[in-house]
Amino acid sequence: RSGLYWYAMVVALRFLKGFRGQAKLALLQMSLSRAFWDVVHFMIIFLVLLANFALGGRVLFGKELHNWSTYLRAWSTTTRMLLGSHLFHEMYEAAPISASIWFWLFLLTMVFVMTNLLLAIVVDNHLSLRQAVGPTNGIIYDIRQAWADLWWRLDWRRDQISEGEYKAAFLQSPYAELIEGLAELAQVDEEVEVQGRDNCLG
Repeated sequence: RSGLYWYAMVVALRFLKGFRGQAKLALLQMSLSRAFWDVVHFMIIFLVLLANFALGGRVLFGKELHNWSTYLRAWSTTTRMLLGSHLFHEMYEAAPISASIWFWLFLLTMVFVMTNLLLAIVVDNHLSLRQAVGPTNGIIYDIRQAWADLWWRLDWRRDQISEGEYKAAFLQSPYAELIEGLAELAQVDEEVEVQGRDNCLG
């Protein structure tokens, strides 16, 4: 089972690599990768605040409530409340004023401010990258283009076979000479060529 799990993870990573060949999917993937370090620094602030609320809940409600009786349970309960499993009723019964203050501070800080800040980080990176890249074709357009290209390749290989060029028909790419010629005419740097092979957005 463990082997099947890791195999599924490898397959998922291969899909992510393949997504770099489609413009819109590559744009989304690059947006997430560009936002990585911003998200890392955001998580430092986020985890410090979350730990502070967990510690506060342990101190305020630990003696009365089982869910807050240890620091590990307090951390688990705080995370569950962040995900929407609110346990405010039992907290209110144990300490009404402290529970109200803790809950509303938690709701305003962690749910409204921090989660929206995370969304803003990702959206800002996506919009800046989208503005730099410009319009991109959707996957439906690429499927139609791929289908047309398939038929053109089949016609090209049929022509090669009819002319007796069997090696070219089965082993060569019809675009090989064209790509090399364009790269030479444009005087493309080696670094740019590598980026172009790695990602359709360059």
